[in-house]
Amino acid sequence: MTSTEHPTFNCPRCGGEVEYNGRGITQRCKYCGTSIAVPQEFRPVPAPATIIKQMAVQPDAPGQVSRNASAGCITGIIGFVVFMVFVTVVLPLAEMNRAMNSIPAIPEVLQPWVTASANLTREATRRPPTAAPTITPTPAFAAVALQFGEKGTGPGQFTNARYSALDGEGRLYVGEYAGGRIQVFDADGKFLNQFFVSDKDSVLLGLAVDRSGVVYAAGGGDITRWDGQTGKSLGKLKYSGGPGFGELRLAPDGTLYAMWYERRYGIFTSVEGAREDLVHFDADGNVINVSKGVISSITENLALTNFLAVDGRGTLYIAPSREAAIFKFDVKGKFITRLGSSGEGDSQFREVGALAIDGQGRIFMAESGDISVLRPDGSRVGKIDVNGLARCLHFDDAGALWVTTDYGVARYEVKQK
Repeated sequence: MTSTEHPTFNCPRCGGEVEYNGRGITQRCKYCGTSIAVPQEFRPVPAPATIIKQMAVQPDAPGQVSRNASAGCITGIIGFVVFMVFVTVVLPLAEMNRAMNSIPAIPEVLQPWVTASANLTREATRRPPTAAPTITPTPAFAAVALQFGEKGTGPGQFTNARYSALDGEGRLYVGEYAGGRIQVFDADGKFLNQFFVSDKDSVLLGLAVDRSGVVYAAGGGDITRWDGQTGKSLGKLKYSGGPGFGELRLAPDGTLYAMWYERRYGIFTSVEGAREDLVHFDADGNVINVSKGVISSITENLALTNFLAVDGRGTLYIAPSREAAIFKFDVKGKFITRLGSSGEGDSQFREVGALAIDGQGRIFMAESGDISVLRPDGSRVGKIDVNGLARCLHFDDAGALWVTTDYGVARYEVKQK
């Protein structure tokens, strides 16, 4: 929230931060120009009189209340009151007086009620008290070992942090979506330095860091390289297709996977002239392979936002946001299999987000803000609750999971079994 009067939310198309001015039910994203429906919780609350009017009960017919319903209610209430007086007053007194031989025996017509009441009382007395059920807590799948950051623009503060990555020395690089600020921290979360990879009007669409600390940033459609220690520009990668790059992910062998879009924004009435390609660069920035329409060639649907992850064997995982599925590819970009589908089942997803693969091949995926943990076949193992909206996930050399949210970073120690 930028203030108490102007809440913010993220654009579903480009992910940019949208500030709601408090008027109307739609708002336009200043980054991609999309008109967005304002989330229900930010819209003005109806006046109490309106709510009461909506809750008013209507009669059965204009100007008339059902007499039968009223008579039934009154009869039921009177019967209930008479029964309670009989059970709580008449029966106890009758039993007591009969025991003392001070009054005649209870009339025969009432004897069945008295006997039933006495039996219930004796049964309740015989039964031992029932112990409260013991609740066995489910052990947490992961525990927070380090957490830092808050909303702001100062060192160690974040505004719409979207991407992060680690170098070989354990330094953490965190990139903000708007303005392209990259902050560098040591393994304990201590701020080291910062630099900018784009101007204030540009957005950062991808970030990756190699073992030596070279930063790859996708902004303005190009991929540029930077010295992570000094912030010095090392030039941009050349690609014959021109600008259009988005999400990035480095493989363990130092090669780079990058999503390239022939057309990503605007109103689509046809898939003609729009495509998402997977471009594979070697460690020197040369193109190794291009998989055209890497997702749409399988699904026949455009995939305009894709989350990438690579496991220790070089297998690539792509999660298109609109498919509720994860697609696996080999190192040459050949399709292997699809995991999951849309739904609520054990191997189904409500939505997909950032991905990371641990040393056991388990898939950690941001889903509805938190993190779902999946077996290699896509079935669920557990869940990690996150304080904030999980934006980026990756593992360090020790097997700890790093999670970046809009305004902070956390490191989790994860159960290995």
